[in-house]
Amino acid sequence: GQPVQVVYDAVRLPVEWPAGGPPEALVRAERVAGFDPERPPLVRVAVLRSAPDEHVVVVTVHHAVLDGRSLPILLQEVFAEHRAALAGRPIEHPGRPAYRDFAAWWSGVDQTAAREYWTGALRDLSGPTQLPLAEPGDGDDSSGDIAVELSVGTTDALRKLAADTGGTLNTVVHAAWALVLGTFSGRSDVVFGVVRSCRRDSVPGADDMVGMLTTT
Repeated sequence: GQPVQVVYDAVRLPVEWPAGGPPEALVRAERVAGFDPERPPLVRVAVLRSAPDEHVVVVTVHHAVLDGRSLPILLQEVFAEHRAALAGRPIEHPGRPAYRDFAAWWSGVDQTAAREYWTGALRDLSGPTQLPLAEPGDGDDSSGDIAVELSVGTTDALRKLAADTGGTLNTVVHAAWALVLGTFSGRSDVVFGVVRSCRRDSVPGADDMVGMLTTT
């Protein structure tokens, strides 16, 4: 009844060389294809020749395998190997902390105590605070995207606000979202969930690990 992660000693990474076509079509097809969680690995690579001297490499990864911070770490290694191959020299990867160390630490966290704490802290709240928008399925779109470009002056002011209050830009954004929820819902207490990295204060070397190290 509970999902588990199985770590294999070795798996073969599938690499496909599809026929020509626009890279955008390949990306869409890869997204639609999805993954079967019971068939490892949850990673695929497709190499498309888009021009005589140009290739597009599409790497599709299930989110259960990697978090956002892991992706640039992985790409840096790929680019380093590519540069080494072009130069005809071998590459030695620096030792990277093992994800198993984080998994072992996480399995020892007292989940019961954490659940009891938050159950008490949120006892007076009936659920997440919602914006008074149209419900999905009633003929109106209940979500959308709005792009806002901030000036350099506004960005600097936000950075200063974050620094002066001992937080981060991410904290400022969350505070702004809380004000929006409170204003439009008419509530003085609001609650919403966020996905965040839980690398800090876990195990040594967690910042350099590749894997899924997030919590909600």
